[in-house]
Amino acid sequence: MTAAAIATCLALVAVRALAGSVDVDYRNATFRIDNEDVKLSNGKRAVPAAPGSATQHVTRVFGKPAGGRLDSKPAAAIFLADEPGGSGIFNYVAVAFSDCSKTNAVFLGDRIMPRSIVFHGRSIVVTYLDRKPDEPMAVIPNVTKNMTLGFDSKTCQLAK
Repeated sequence: MTAAAIATCLALVAVRALAGSVDVDYRNATFRIDNEDVKLSNGKRAVPAAPGSATQHVTRVFGKPAGGRLDSKPAAAIFLADEPGGSGIFNYVAVAFSDCSKTNAVFLGDRIMPRSIVFHGRSIVVTYLDRKPDEPMAVIPNVTKNMTLGFDSKTCQLAK
């Protein structure tokens, strides 16, 4: 088993979402990832990695959602794992709302270990494990990082 596969398995076990109930259909939401609209169906999207390719580009909800409110709107904050068909597993955080047709996903890192999402006023705080800047991808992430993302209710977008 590769180090990346071990890290992914550990992350699946370790992901915890803090918060209350989730009243938003995040499993069938649309998110903007790298200038592409990604429409999930039951928490996942799979498309050919290239025209005619048997390799799939898979985007899926990772772990449990965190339920809360942003700007008085019920929201579900989630981690997304995007696997375009190569060795990377690109991790994002996104928020779904019942009254926004789509929201953006914010990139966290490649082959990281998502830990938690906490709602805090008009923002969310994301905690994840990453590597030191000089460490290779084969190293299991063990450096705790936090990212605070604000929410713009007019555009339904998250921003650093």
